[in-house]
Amino acid sequence: MSAAVSKSARWPARPSTSFGARNFTSQCHQDAWAYDNVFHPLLAAGATNDVAAPTFVEFGARDGKRNSNSYFCEKSLGWRGLLVEP
Repeated sequence: MSAAVSKSARWPARPSTSFGARNFTSQCHQDAWAYDNVFHPLLAAGATNDVAAPTFVEFGARDGKRNSNSYFCEKSLGWRGLLVEP
């Protein structure tokens, strides 16, 4: 089914291993789990990432990378978002 996916889709056609460990930064691998169990199955079912502007908000963001649940979405999937640190 990956052949039917639009070439403009930003999501890769393989599970999280195609990104390498460097883009997965969450403390307990929540970002890898979300990709493998939510985003990748949606793509495999024919969904595309042609949404106008996929966004996220992360509270308790620290430095924006270390233990971040959203860094993967920003760097690998092209999402944009807001990081909040009290």
